[in-house]
Amino acid sequence: MAVEKLHPNLLVHRYIDLLALSSAYVFLFFAWGGRKLAVVAFVVLIAASMLSRQFWSLLPKSCIVRWLGLFLTYLGIRTHVAMAEAPEFTAYHLEDANRLMYLGGFVFIGWVFRGNQKKILLGLLFALVGFWLQRSLHFPWHLLSGHTPWWEQRMELGLPSAIAFGQYAAASLLGLVILAPRILSSVHHPVLKWLNSILWAMFLFFSIEGVILSQSRGVWLMLIIIGLGCLLVYLAFQSGCGRHQSLRLISITVVISITIGYLNHETFFKRATTEVGTITNFLSGNLGEIKAYDDKGEVQPMGIRHHMLLFGLEHWKKNPLFGLGPGITKPLMMEKWPYRHIKVYNDLHNGYVEMLLRLGIVGFLMIAAIIFLLIREGWIAYRHSLASGDLMLFLFAALALHLLVTATNFRMLNFDWRYYWFLFGGALLSFERSFSSDSSPW
Repeated sequence: MAVEKLHPNLLVHRYIDLLALSSAYVFLFFAWGGRKLAVVAFVVLIAASMLSRQFWSLLPKSCIVRWLGLFLTYLGIRTHVAMAEAPEFTAYHLEDANRLMYLGGFVFIGWVFRGNQKKILLGLLFALVGFWLQRSLHFPWHLLSGHTPWWEQRMELGLPSAIAFGQYAAASLLGLVILAPRILSSVHHPVLKWLNSILWAMFLFFSIEGVILSQSRGVWLMLIIIGLGCLLVYLAFQSGCGRHQSLRLISITVVISITIGYLNHETFFKRATTEVGTITNFLSGNLGEIKAYDDKGEVQPMGIRHHMLLFGLEHWKKNPLFGLGPGITKPLMMEKWPYRHIKVYNDLHNGYVEMLLRLGIVGFLMIAAIIFLLIREGWIAYRHSLASGDLMLFLFAALALHLLVTATNFRMLNFDWRYYWFLFGGALLSFERSFSSDSSPW
């Protein structure tokens, strides 16, 4: 049997690719738990990418990367101008500008995947298993033997925010449902098939229960909207056996969700009946009657977001085109927030208003252009049969969830939001023609 002889340069190229791919999988496994290991793995990924000639040859060809470069250039210029305008806020501008620049890391994930569906699916699997294993380490197991019902507690399970936990659990749920036919048909041996089904059902239960335990009404609403949208897509694009199988799996998921939801009906009722006055004023158009705090001085979550929205837009009008600088929100809240005597916040709980306030219409439109191009490239890949419909639907749904939840919770500067963006932004970027046209030996 002849042994393939490789040129030394080609052999080095293959090992660099393998190192980059392996570090990407390690990063995704530890992204939402072992943060230090995730950082080390991503640094290795960056180093391996930098050593690859193919990586450098791809960058100039990518329209998305060029837009990213334009945005990062604008961000750098705006940061220096903001520091000159208000030197006392220099530390805030530098810190937040750096964190915004980190978001460009999705390029490295895109390069590693390069439109290869097997790599993307394996990356999603590593992220799913790693995410729930890390959550299990933070679960308050002592509550199982106590008198306090664990299912009535609001939990974040080691993440910085319960809303973030709810969003990532919702993304897990969407993936398990949308990719269910692929997952359940991935093995054929009877024993392995049963084991595969049990694991799928187990992760499905974790995901549904995680969404409930987060007690995030925003995530609940966005999940319902996206779920209905995905159902309509299924009905529109699938036919025959595929449609019947999908509807059967969706029906099973709905039954499981309703059952778990019924067992947690007290949690739903408690959250749904909170701030009835705020909801009533909003629906009736009495926006001036919406309060940030109740008579006892306690925060009204929806009411406070309404006042933050008004506050952010009021100050954005001072420089609508270029904003007030990448780190302006926190010092602005400390000095100008009308309720600062009660509580000072770090952000406005709305990513869209934040970007307008910080970077103005120019920066906002640059970010929007990058997202639009990612969606366009994913759609083109699907239309040209370079990506399967179920995978692309999940990537679109996960990105939509990220964008919708951002309307009620600002986490663009936090590592967990950043890593989620790396995964799904990078997966979509990998289908851009300049990336997917480059083949990897692994």
